[in-house]
Amino acid sequence: MVTAKVKRNELAKALGNARAAGYETFAPARRPEGWAFAPYEGGDITLDGYLLTKLSVKGFALPQLEAVLSYDGAEGQAAPPAEGKRAIFGVRPCDARALALVDRVYRERRFVDPLYAARRDNAVIITLACEYPAPTCFCTSVGGGPADATGADVMAYPAGDDLLLEAVSDKGEEFLKSAKLGDAADAELEAAKAAYAEVAGRMAPLWDLDAVRPSLYENFDAPVWAEIASRCVSCGACTFVCPSCHCFDVADEGKHGRGARLRFWDACTQSLFTLHASGHNPRDEKTRRYRQRVLHKFHYFHENWGENLCVGCGRCVVECPVNVDIREAVRLVAEAG
Repeated sequence: MVTAKVKRNELAKALGNARAAGYETFAPARRPEGWAFAPYEGGDITLDGYLLTKLSVKGFALPQLEAVLSYDGAEGQAAPPAEGKRAIFGVRPCDARALALVDRVYRERRFVDPLYAARRDNAVIITLACEYPAPTCFCTSVGGGPADATGADVMAYPAGDDLLLEAVSDKGEEFLKSAKLGDAADAELEAAKAAYAEVAGRMAPLWDLDAVRPSLYENFDAPVWAEIASRCVSCGACTFVCPSCHCFDVADEGKHGRGARLRFWDACTQSLFTLHASGHNPRDEKTRRYRQRVLHKFHYFHENWGENLCVGCGRCVVECPVNVDIREAVRLVAEAG
């Protein structure tokens, strides 16, 4: 196990060394619209007030818009997989866990998306444990935690003035070696892990999902779904900020026989998502669309993969313009009886 230790105010040293070793590096940066992962090109890294980026790290593996092939007449050319190593620092545990869930869809079982897989294989995810979860965070209620290492290549634990780093994967070990830092003592790491276990313990669970999950589907036709969805304006904000939503649409754009096939994020809450070519739409009402979103997160995905598709980041709660809260939706439906 490779470990490392660096002063928080000297983090730039680690990323600078990684850049010199050939990594394209990214770190959270404050922007007018909120925090975002930005290319790190030198200088101090300030994380005061940082909790979550507005959009998750998912876009590094599954971009909002990409060309999957180009065509010229009858000739088509698939887009080449991305090359070059990336190191993304400051990914929160919920977002790293979400990437591991999206992996299930795009590169496990019988299907592997080569564009997605190449980006994931070339990226080092440096997960930063959460010292102060927000009131909208509920990761511990869906199987995660403030120091959950799922999906991480390196776990970083803030501890006083220090940042303790521990490799979780082979990619993580390679990155830490490139960072050229001193080792962290085993006792320091154990103390940090114990401290974050206490942070997790202070996050009261919202529900027992194993007990609640069956009732979500059993209450499929409960009137409460319409009551919850009545406020929804089908804007799609909850889906686009979600780190685990992974649905997309495809369109061809071009003229005079030349162009590209584009893949772009889509949202199950929007009215055209399930519109058939025949004109039939099986989810023509927003009640059905919102129900699909909740059941996919907590029932359907769990049936297929044994895990919840929600990671409890709380972005959908924060960004919904009409205050539809997925935590409250689960509770209300479960209690509908």
